[in-house]
Amino acid sequence: MVQRPVRAELAPFVRSIWLFEAELAHGREHILPAGASQLLVNLVDDELRAWRGDDLSRLGAVEGAALTGVTDEPFAIDTAQQRRIAGVAFRPGGARMFFALPMSEIRDRDLSLSALWGPAGTRLRLRMLEASDDSTRLALLEEALLAHLRPDRDRAMELAVAALERGQNVGSLARVLDSKDVPR
Repeated sequence: MVQRPVRAELAPFVRSIWLFEAELAHGREHILPAGASQLLVNLVDDELRAWRGDDLSRLGAVEGAALTGVTDEPFAIDTAQQRRIAGVAFRPGGARMFFALPMSEIRDRDLSLSALWGPAGTRLRLRMLEASDDSTRLALLEEALLAHLRPDRDRAMELAVAALERGQNVGSLARVLDSKDVPR
């Protein structure tokens, strides 16, 4: 796995920017629920597949560049299909800073970047495919994030996410956020 250091402007929202490559046997890999979204770009197939539902029998497919929603149920992916993939692992609540759609609308599902960012979402994958090396591919992914970083940042939300990641309990955090001392 190749990782790119996360720039300071993105660090409150992005945990990592990465590229994974391996020849994996065809099969389903079970993925446990995650408290954060990921942006995925398949660098081989123009499709991402996932099986969801209680018995993992409901197959869903989306274009090769997509945002995965937060999930509270396990799902499965086709490992053979994802033999070369780049992505962004967002911090909890971080994805909302790059997409206008409320994140609750993609809970437990995936949505194509073209649906979220229009032609820019489609172009991102194409530009990454045309890039000459992995470092450039990851730089393109980072540039796309910077271009879509929304200016309406909520400082209270940033502080809340950071506090929860440090282990602060929800009750004490709520009291702090209700005070007048939180920057907005």
